[in-house]
Amino acid sequence: MLGFFGRRTLMVGSQFFCIIGMFGMYTFQVLVPNTAMLYVLTVAFIFGFEFGPGPIVWLYLSEICNDQATSVNTVANWAWTLVISISTLPLFDSLDGNVWLIFGCTNILGFIYVLIVMKETKGVSSEKLKRLYHKSENQKYTAVD
Repeated sequence: MLGFFGRRTLMVGSQFFCIIGMFGMYTFQVLVPNTAMLYVLTVAFIFGFEFGPGPIVWLYLSEICNDQATSVNTVANWAWTLVISISTLPLFDSLDGNVWLIFGCTNILGFIYVLIVMKETKGVSSEKLKRLYHKSENQKYTAVD
């Protein structure tokens, strides 16, 4: 699938499934309680995550970063995974199904980030991949850089 669709396309499509899943879980747990639909939308989220943010983030980072940057990104990714893992149960205890709304909004932010920042790597040579986010030598650097 990566070779056919490309990483960015899979991320955009799968993030959409994650968003539908999260807001659907919120809807069918809080607004219109329906256990069967809650299960269906949980599977939709899992489907989206398993074809996108789950594996593609790791592949993308290892493609575009040098070894040191990949190590830093791995630590950051695992740190945020730990934060989410530790905070999910207390959030559910205090907010109940409204947590799906918070997670859905977070998925929208991720979707926007992927649309704006992520570049397609399908068909790009390994030499160009490592320079994908580097500034061109022809660009002028500003004080902000």
